[in-house]
Amino acid sequence: MNLSKVPSPIHKMNNNLQLNQTRQQASVQKQHRILFEQLKHAVSSNLPCFFIEYEQAENSKNRPSDISAARVIEDYFNQPGISISFSLVGHAGNKLKLGVNNKESYATLINTDKWPSQVNNIKITVSKSKFTQDSFALVARYVSLQYDDEFVKEEIKQNLQSAENIRQIQYRFQRRTRDFCFVIKDLDECNSTLKLGRISIGNTFWTITPFLTGNIMTYCTRCWCLGHMRDKCNGEYSRYRICLDNLINGQTHVCSNTIRCAQCDGDHHSLSEQVDNALSTGKLQRLAPQDRVHPTQFRLKQNEFPSLPSLMSCTTPWKQTSVSSAVTNNINGIEDTTKLLLSINQNILDMKDNTRCIDEKLDCINEKVNRTSLDVALHDEILMKLLPTLASLVDKFIWPMMLNDVAGLRNKQDQLQKI
Repeated sequence: MNLSKVPSPIHKMNNNLQLNQTRQQASVQKQHRILFEQLKHAVSSNLPCFFIEYEQAENSKNRPSDISAARVIEDYFNQPGISISFSLVGHAGNKLKLGVNNKESYATLINTDKWPSQVNNIKITVSKSKFTQDSFALVARYVSLQYDDEFVKEEIKQNLQSAENIRQIQYRFQRRTRDFCFVIKDLDECNSTLKLGRISIGNTFWTITPFLTGNIMTYCTRCWCLGHMRDKCNGEYSRYRICLDNLINGQTHVCSNTIRCAQCDGDHHSLSEQVDNALSTGKLQRLAPQDRVHPTQFRLKQNEFPSLPSLMSCTTPWKQTSVSSAVTNNINGIEDTTKLLLSINQNILDMKDNTRCIDEKLDCINEKVNRTSLDVALHDEILMKLLPTLASLVDKFIWPMMLNDVAGLRNKQDQLQKI
């Protein structure tokens, strides 16, 4: 017997400890969830992140953690009085990834050049986005079709110096007006324009509104509520996105421009980042695991189920027969009426066909009569033209020849007189 192959109890205990540790680590990894404040960045705005790249020559072990580096950068900006608070802290490869969830902080960070050059004595390089996001986009609405695109672009640039990427919004349906979307780099100019609410194009003031981006989240484009899609909406009418008024077919909607939220009925858009925390308000609820109830033995209680009717009480076969016969008679009567109506309909169709044939024959006869009357009138006109010629022929030629006693002509005198 080989004793080396027999597992010892100490070896079994070590294996059990390793298995328990592995299971605990797996359970901890499964229970790990992203914080709501960090997840809020993905659903509340579409602002890009800033990337911090460390010098490659420095030792990677001396680099600070992501949270420590973000706190150092926040303190650096807070010293001159610039209030910055990062809502997203992470890393992408060897780069530090920082993000904010409001336009004011993003505009401050994108326009300033006073970023720190070092973090814990390690040189850093800041990478910014090279294009302006749709969060700074505005829309000039209901512009008349009499102005071409180039003229509208020149007018917008003359009103707003930092406007760029001016383009017309393409719709899938025909419209009597056009909408132009453009981006404004300067946040103060953007807020001032929104406060005015109008922009001058071609000596006419047109409405200007913020560009509403479609967030990548589950919401209904019919009632603008969270939690379901358009095909599963139970609302009676579609609702306007801004004022949430019902859109009724056949009626022209006049928007009051009063912004309402479909989630909390606040004075902001339904998909704005100003919506309260859905978990705290109870709009989204986590499903708590319920205790599993073990099945118990069935016990019949008195009067728990209704008693079945007695078979002897159903003694009405004649009534059922009369009812069935009445139903049969009604069905037969309906069938006879249907056949009669079908025959009448067929007779009417035959009469229509006969009437159509008679009309065609009368049209042919009328056409022949008209043609005959035209021929008679033509012959009458020809005869009226020939009669003077024949009279002059008889008077000037035939009568003189008869008076000269031409052979054979005197015998025809009676016939010529008749003519």
